[in-house]
Amino acid sequence: MGDQPSTFSDEHTRRFMRTVDTALAAMLSAEPRPLFLVGLAEAMTLLQEVGTAAGAPAATVVKGSLTDGPESVLLQELEPARAALAAQEVSRVDTALDNARSRRTFAAGLDEVWEAASAGRAAMIAVEEHFQPTVRLTDGHLTPLSGEPEGGWEAGVREDIVDELVETALDHDTEVVFLPDDRLTAHDRIAAVLHY
Repeated sequence: MGDQPSTFSDEHTRRFMRTVDTALAAMLSAEPRPLFLVGLAEAMTLLQEVGTAAGAPAATVVKGSLTDGPESVLLQELEPARAALAAQEVSRVDTALDNARSRRTFAAGLDEVWEAASAGRAAMIAVEEHFQPTVRLTDGHLTPLSGEPEGGWEAGVREDIVDELVETALDHDTEVVFLPDDRLTAHDRIAAVLHY
């Protein structure tokens, strides 16, 4: 048994892993995102040896036989890594917002962030995941509404203003980050780092 060659040392497997690396690099280049490597230690090591795309994964889960199981098992295995990544993201955004406040390149509250996003002045917008206020848009400013709003779209009522704001921000190449609820309470649930 001990003298049999490993699957991970044969040239066919190395070529396959180079193909995987090339495809992975193309995908991450086109749409950057965190990479979670899941599998046997030997397979992950080989992938990192033959290429560069998997060189700095967000997390690794060293465990085999997850490909045949239900999705819930994989998600359970990934949960600690996902939670750690989410905590790092919250910390990164908190630092960026703190720095912006000290540089006076900070906006908070829906109306201020809306104005900055509409003008293309926001470098980053942080918004709580379930923040969905209904507002009235009048002369480029937003006024929060409560209860059943009178009028409709024609009267300036927007029930999906955060979606509109995010689309506008993305059109201006602004980074948009969604944070857990109650994370931005002090800033009326939405804040931005401004270019100037």
